[in-house]
Amino acid sequence: MTCSIFMPTYNYEKYIKLAIKSILSQETRYNWELLINDDCSTGKYIAILESDDIWINEFKLEKQIYFLEKNEYYGLISSDFIRIDENYIEFDSVSHDFDKIYALFSNNLVHST
Repeated sequence: MTCSIFMPTYNYEKYIKLAIKSILSQETRYNWELLINDDCSTGKYIAILESDDIWINEFKLEKQIYFLEKNEYYGLISSDFIRIDENYIEFDSVSHDFDKIYALFSNNLVHST
């Protein structure tokens, strides 16, 4: 499998058909799978931490939620990252100060997968 597409959902009966349809319409030569999960989320925001990642700043969640609460026009945020090897030795890092326009058009957001 080349790509696993994870679609968390909760009470989105109204939207899920179109979301699935948009995935099925992808024209690609790569194999993919769609994983739909009823995440039973009841919160306003969803934060994702993959099991092979760590949050190193103990105020990360506080800062990101505060930012979203104060900036209603943002729908997605990310943070700087540090890549480490299996021995926890840093070998790469990325830090960006960017605004909405840069974020929208540069596609420079990183997700751990």
